[in-house]
Amino acid sequence: HPALVLILEKELWPNLVHFSCERGIPVCVANAQLGEQSLRGWRRLGTLATATFGQVYAFATQTDADARRLVAAGARAETVHVVGSIKFDLALSPELPAQAAALRRDWGAGRPVWLAASTHEGEETEVLRAHAVLKARFPSLLLVLVPRHPERFDAVARLCERAGFRAARRSDVQEAQVPQARRDAQPRAATQPTELPPTVDVLVGDTMGELQLFYSACDVSFIGGSLVPAGGHNFLEAAAVGKPFVFGPDMSNIEEIARLAVARGAGVQIARGEQLAEAIGNFLADAGRRAGAGEAGRRMVEENRGALARTLRLVEGLLEPRPD
Repeated sequence: HPALVLILEKELWPNLVHFSCERGIPVCVANAQLGEQSLRGWRRLGTLATATFGQVYAFATQTDADARRLVAAGARAETVHVVGSIKFDLALSPELPAQAAALRRDWGAGRPVWLAASTHEGEETEVLRAHAVLKARFPSLLLVLVPRHPERFDAVARLCERAGFRAARRSDVQEAQVPQARRDAQPRAATQPTELPPTVDVLVGDTMGELQLFYSACDVSFIGGSLVPAGGHNFLEAAAVGKPFVFGPDMSNIEEIARLAVARGAGVQIARGEQLAEAIGNFLADAGRRAGAGEAGRRMVEENRGALARTLRLVEGLLEPRPD
């Protein structure tokens, strides 16, 4: 007997909505988004789509464009509320700056570092090609390569070696400053080294829960899932700590925020993998540009916070007793 069904973003299932409505259980979609392609898909379902969207009690949408498309799909206008994206309301640990500084020391003082975050199959090849080009320009450059899916850690490590790079795995070269929760859950052997040998070209991030730390410790990032048709991944963890980022052409999962980031100068979008080395290199070569883009990203995050609180107020209203 749930008091509320809360759905995130776009996992809207007609049967779930229908039977919840039939039993008097309100359905709310939080951080709601609906792209043009998804709208066209729903429209092909005809009355099933309009019935599904029309039975939802409240949509807390990310943007005005999402709101318009939801109404076009069948949502009642009075149920659609533009609150912004809760992705901006990420919480950073107060220990993060010190942890990132310690990690950066372990990677090598004065060594430039770029991060390829949440990469998919097909992207690592482009990243390693870019790294080869960048190494000619920045000989001591370190690449931290973090595949999106854990089952690909071994394959990516082998790919780095076949490409001719000296690779190490994060699980083998652990640093001392990690979140307390990780230390408690998985104690580290006292004999494990903390410093990365300077001969390592690529560090494969094969651990879980450390991506925010890597964003904080690097100079510039590439956001994976964007050079292949995967919709792109959230770059706001990088923006929140004042680090610039580069992403590819497919950012459909976070399209409006990606456009905002480019317009604000926080990030750079490239059209194809061949442009990755140049985009990353431009940031590595210019500390002023890195600082300017990083500050633009930090301001963008701060100015767009508050969606979570607005969403919670909406949810609380749905939980209030309703007359029979």
